[in-house]
Amino acid sequence: MDHNSDNYEDMQLEFSPLLLSSLERHLPPTLLNLSRDHKAHYMREILLRYSPTADRARVQKHREYRQKILSNYQPLHRELYTMHAASFFVPSFLKAVNENT
Repeated sequence: MDHNSDNYEDMQLEFSPLLLSSLERHLPPTLLNLSRDHKAHYMREILLRYSPTADRARVQKHREYRQKILSNYQPLHRELYTMHAASFFVPSFLKAVNENT
């Protein structure tokens, strides 16, 4: 049976949302129809049992450090993120990229 895992991106958990989505595929069939919160709680308990505390602390520190960088260092040149390729690159270059040559 193919199961589409839930998305856990919006939940504030100490484990990666991608890890939870991957782990969900291996849950017993009786748990697959439960709510996303129940599945997350169940998987969290499993991961807490088998994941070393040092690894969880390292991941949490990395997450906090990344968030600190994102909040304190704003992009200097925002136009780079909204650049229109056609107005910047020559047409022959765009053609080569679009044709994957």
